[in-house]
Amino acid sequence: MRILCAIPARGGSKRIPHKNRVDFAGKPLFLWTVYAALKCSFERIVVGTDDDVLFSQIPGSVSAHRRGAESCSDSATVLDATREMLFAYERTDGKYDGVCILLPTAPLRTSHDILRCLERFDGKNIVMAVSHYNLPPWQALTLNGVPFWDTADRKGQQVPDLVCDAGSVYIINRDDLMNLKTLYSKELSLVEIPIERAVDIDDENTLSLARTLARGLLYEASYR
Repeated sequence: MRILCAIPARGGSKRIPHKNRVDFAGKPLFLWTVYAALKCSFERIVVGTDDDVLFSQIPGSVSAHRRGAESCSDSATVLDATREMLFAYERTDGKYDGVCILLPTAPLRTSHDILRCLERFDGKNIVMAVSHYNLPPWQALTLNGVPFWDTADRKGQQVPDLVCDAGSVYIINRDDLMNLKTLYSKELSLVEIPIERAVDIDDENTLSLARTLARGLLYEASYR
């Protein structure tokens, strides 16, 4: 099957300015995702961005796509940006069977995690990387102390084995990409990755956590 690897990395970010190119363990954040993708033998890897600085940092072995204003708006979705990148490269490459979407905000995800997801893709399903959900969802409270869920008669023993979207790897077939508005529109094929590699950087707290975990992972790797 022909799988396009798409890395959507827009320049705008409200919580962390220029988040996708912030320094992370000595490299721009998005490059960790690029380097993991390069180990997976994709036919083409595309980084789509509207950020001039980030655009100039894209390695020559990777395709650089200048995203339009519409796909970089606050209302645009990851699927919108992915469709734009797919259309742009199908003009020269021909039709792809599916797209592997790698979010640049998950720098700890490895090539091994990506390859495990690719193994689960059969050309018709949607594959999502997930991580273990550690707490019962009905323990959630709003900041003013109001329970988010109905907590009546809930016991810990009733908690099923839960996972949540890791915010890192998604593989979708071309037809579903064209027709669906969300990845949650049909049954998913899930691939669990270790929670320490499933940090999706969204604010300063998750950036700090990811940096701490990265230091530990790099230290561990230096002794292998």
